[in-house]
This record gives sequence, structure tokens and C-alpha cells, in this order.
Amino acid sequence: MPPSRKNAKNVASTHKAIQLDPEALSRAKKKHFKAPKTTQAYAYTINTARKWLHQVVLEATENNDSTISTATTPTLFLHPLAPQSFNKPTEVTAQILAHYISYRVITEKRSKSTGDTTQAAFKAFFNDWYAIIHLVGLSIHGILSFI
Repeated sequence: MPPSRKNAKNVASTHKAIQLDPEALSRAKKKHFKAPKTTQAYAYTINTARKWLHQVVLEATENNDSTISTATTPTLFLHPLAPQSFNKPTEVTAQILAHYISYRVITEKRSKSTGDTTQAAFKAFFNDWYAIIHLVGLSIHGILSFI
């Protein structure tokens, strides 16, 4: 189905605005990443990843506690910070996230866009987390220090 004239006009005006204003692309990306459908997709993606991580950490812990050989269990999932790695950035978050994306795309045979969406969702989540912890946290700390 061909795009409507209204959509074509909006796309053309957006492209022209980006050419005239270099910061327009940055603003457009920020606006897009906060769109309702994008936000819903990112929330679903992160929730799915957290469920997977919980299951994998549980299995790794059970395998480590039993007499079963741990040759198939990566020690990465036995790290003390592994269970929190998708809630806040830790020293093992990047490795676990890479393992998760590889699992989804290669083992579950998902599309490349699934991996891209997962990466983008966690990037947005951790950027927001950083802003809340460091920017809002500093302002709250500053307010509380004067009281």
C-alpha cells in the first residue's frame, strides 16, 4: 500500500528540518525513543530478558550445588552480581547481555531485529537509570544536605 500524502509530506518536512538543523536528528531520535509503541516494545523486551536471566541463574546455581558436572554451566551466571545485571549495570552486565542476545538470535533462531531491539531497549533503560541515579540523585542529595 503506498504511503498517504500526509505521511509523505511529514517525512519530507522532517528530512528538510534535519538538513537545516543538525540537532533536529538528535531531537527526533529522543522523541522516537519515548513513543508509546517503542516504550511498550522495550518494556516487553526487558521483561523477557529478566525472566530468562532468572531462569538461567537458577539453573546455574542448582547445577553448581548438585553433583552434575558444571562444564556446561558458564561461571558467569554464578557471579554474585549476575541476578541484578538486568536491573542495574554491573561488571558482568555486558557479558550477560551479549550471551542473552546470542541465545535469542542463534539458539532460538530469532531475527536480527530482535537482537537490535534488545540492545536498544537496554541502552535506553540504562541511560534512563544513569540519569535518575546521578542527576536526580544528586539534586535530592543536594536538597537533603541543606535540611
